[in-house]
Amino acid sequence: MYETFTNHLLKILRVITVQDGHLIVVGLKGYGISSLIKIASFICSAKHAKMEIHADYGDVEWQSDIRSRIVRAV
Repeated sequence: MYETFTNHLLKILRVITVQDGHLIVVGLKGYGISSLIKIASFICSAKHAKMEIHADYGDVEWQSDIRSRIVRAV
């Protein structure tokens, strides 16, 4: 379990430490993905944003959220 955790953490760190490196992570709750992102962001002093998807979440909201994240990243 620890080896898997460190491997994923290193992959995330590799992506966000390159110049203009950005990462979009999609996954289910309860797998520790958000914890890995928070730890990697803390290590690199990077900002992270989380999108909350709910039952009424549609295409328009998705496009708006992605657009705002991309604008903030650039």
